[in-house]
Amino acid sequence: MDWAGPFTALLQIPESMWQNRAEDERAREIFNIMKTKRFVILLDDVWQRSDLSEIGVPSLPEILNGSKVIITT
Repeated sequence: MDWAGPFTALLQIPESMWQNRAEDERAREIFNIMKTKRFVILLDDVWQRSDLSEIGVPSLPEILNGSKVIITT
């Protein structure tokens, strides 16, 4: 599944920036933008472990700016 799509719209990343880029490059770009912002992410109906860094979400101990990630099942 391409997790980058919803993030790119919210972060105002132009589609032209994603053409011919690998998923890890997209995740790195999302990470670089998100680590400078304060955010709340709600992931609903999650039933298996996921490494959020693979989709560009910085781990909270790395940023310490009050950002939150909420995961529900």
